[in-house]
Amino acid sequence: ARAAYCVLRATSAGAGDAEIGDRIAARLGDRQEDLEVTSQLARALAGPQVRTAASPKALVELLDHPAPRVVAAAISSLAEMRVRSAGPKLADKLRDEDPVVRISAHAALRDLFERDEGSDPDAWHRALAEERLGASGS
Repeated sequence: ARAAYCVLRATSAGAGDAEIGDRIAARLGDRQEDLEVTSQLARALAGPQVRTAASPKALVELLDHPAPRVVAAAISSLAEMRVRSAGPKLADKLRDEDPVVRISAHAALRDLFERDEGSDPDAWHRALAEERLGASGS
């Protein structure tokens, strides 16, 4: 956890590069990591100074984390990074038992797609499918 805190302090001070982003992404896969550290690492990964091509995948994988605070942090980072491809997984999170996860997912979907289908996951899945069909037909 100490190494993770050092990374967090450096990124919050504006330091960072792709190598640090890759190290953060690798740490996110460690389910034994402290939950607060994992949450903060997920938020730090959205920072432009450490963001890499692997960042979205690492954050999407966190959507299956057992801790709601980690999932909510990953959702916020995906929205901040504008990862629209996460839309279907975010819609699935509208069914989560934790209200913070559901609220975070709804806010992220609204921000990412600039529309509001409410908190109904099926409505969001239909809207996202229509959007994909519209985009492939253009």
